[in-house]
Amino acid sequence: MIVLMSEQIDSQTYVEVAIIGAGPAGAAAAIHAARAGFDTLLIDSATFPREKTCGDGLTPRAMHQLDELGLKVNASYRNRGLKLHGYGGDITAPWPKTYPSQVGTALPRYRFDALLVDAAVDAGATLITGTPATDPMLEGNRVTSFRVGEATVHATWVIVADGVRSTFGKKLGRTWHREEVYGIAARSYASSTHADEPWMHSHVELKDEDGEVQPGYGWIFPLGLELGQVNIGLGALSTAQRPAKINTKKLLEFYAAQQRPEWGLGGIEHVTSALLPMGGAVSNVAGANWMLIGDAAACINPLNGEGID
Repeated sequence: MIVLMSEQIDSQTYVEVAIIGAGPAGAAAAIHAARAGFDTLLIDSATFPREKTCGDGLTPRAMHQLDELGLKVNASYRNRGLKLHGYGGDITAPWPKTYPSQVGTALPRYRFDALLVDAAVDAGATLITGTPATDPMLEGNRVTSFRVGEATVHATWVIVADGVRSTFGKKLGRTWHREEVYGIAARSYASSTHADEPWMHSHVELKDEDGEVQPGYGWIFPLGLELGQVNIGLGALSTAQRPAKINTKKLLEFYAAQQRPEWGLGGIEHVTSALLPMGGAVSNVAGANWMLIGDAAACINPLNGEGID
């Protein structure tokens, strides 16, 4: 991976496509733009690899897009669908016959995101990490320039993919409507004797230590024998008027303890949590030469909090 520091670019830089945020949405956009022949600049405030709160699951739809990009992910592990548990029953839901390959997989985001960023650089995009994009200048509803460190960047087109908080998007008027349902989630990793289990599992009857059912679900997504781990986490629904009154990290410890005997789980580690605006519950997501994509635009399934595909 070739990474430039902000001070290594010209004080006045001109590009055709600037992409702010190098998660899967931004990196995939950079791959497509660079392969199409556009002069592409990809910017992220973090350095890679870096953590991201996520279940790490990749559905057949996501796998299809990765195939389109020519990328292979966690080749030694594939899953066949989802098993749901709760309220006295179990349901097995194989992946639908929508795409030629009816398989999914999972890979920790610190590895997956770095893989996509590497592919963007290989495609010809210029990457700047460790420095945020700031101070967008507008003429009407058109972004004319913004800052990256001490440099001023001028771009014909600007794609904003800087995640759920979207600090750059806020400068453009992006508004998160928290009266709409949003998700709160926590995830962790644990060693497991069933890391090669060919199904993702979801427990839709999520109870706390007092036996109260919470408005959410828990998940266990195997990562394959090569990694020897599962991604274990939980999510709950919330609104500003009816906030979910749970301590996600404490509840995650309890959920893991419940699943430990069956899954042969070790202790959970690398616990992170996040809020997730879902179902497009943000406004002001596009202008004359810019648009928000991915989590920044709340492109997250309102049923299950899933956004990666």
